[in-house]
Amino acid sequence: MARVPYLEMQSLGPGPEDPTPYSADWVSDHNIHRAMANHPEALRVFWPRIGTWLRGKSSLEPRLRELAIIQASYTTASGYEFAHHVHFAKSVGVTEEDVFALIDESKGKPSHLSELESAAIRATRTLTTDIDIDDDTWNFLHDQLGTECLLELVLAVSYYNHIIRLVTALQVGIESEEGEEDLKPYLERFDAPEEIGRWR
Repeated sequence: MARVPYLEMQSLGPGPEDPTPYSADWVSDHNIHRAMANHPEALRVFWPRIGTWLRGKSSLEPRLRELAIIQASYTTASGYEFAHHVHFAKSVGVTEEDVFALIDESKGKPSHLSELESAAIRATRTLTTDIDIDDDTWNFLHDQLGTECLLELVLAVSYYNHIIRLVTALQVGIESEEGEEDLKPYLERFDAPEEIGRWR
């Protein structure tokens, strides 16, 4: 059970600098937004400034971005973010076989992922667990992506690690609302990391 109530997004009043009480362009009725609606000002600052930009305006290739987010979610055993992004990533070409390959690489096994994708998820793992990226991986990614796209990759991983900690601390549950696909089966199809032993 979530540690804060889920509020109806349409109930948000206007903020002092934002006359729009609710905009479906930058927030949804997903539980994470409904939980954050307990602090409307933080919700308005947190989501549209970075999250919407990363998904809609960033120049980082969407498939690479989603693989990185899935990797951060898997590394931390964040069931909420893992399920949401495995589901969403299908729309940008990430298959279930790709997710299994990502999990194999997390265990030190080879996979069919490209050299660039392997480097990106390796950087994601170390940025998530060790708060750094080794020089060889950084230099390879810089050669492949350039400065701006590499910064966007680091920003995406850092931002979603923020969200992972938010949904975990608030104990936000996965939605299974009428008319929407139930995302919980993703957590049955893919095992949580052995070192953690369960989805959080």
